Amino acid sequence: MEKYCLNRIDTKEYFVLVSLLDYRQSISEQLKTILLEQGVGKKVLVDSALISGINDYRFISLKVSEDGILDFRTIEYVAPNSSIIEFSNKVLSNYKEYVEHSVLSSVQVKALLK
Repeated sequence: MEKYCLNRIDTKEYFVLVSLLDYRQSISEQLKTILLEQGVGKKVLVDSALISGINDYRFISLKVSEDGILDFRTIEYVAPNSSIIEFSNKVLSNYKEYVEHSVLSSVQVKALLK
């Protein structure tokens, strides 16, 4: 079972989108397993919708440390632009089983999978 998926987005702010898929594991547990050596010093955008819901706490930004792990000291909640949200929704729609078994309401599930 996949825990997350990575998609390169190369925006001014972020170089990759991490979509967390496993609602049974905490956000921090999943983030600790991610190694991004090619992203040292860059920011990562994390979509935690399937774990925390579609709300103000959905998107998280972190920097990649010198050793390629995510630096929790740089964590912040962010509100990305609509094109990134649309792309992130499209990514999640490719993981129907995960979306259906997430913390999302049935209305939110239908909206993502339409």
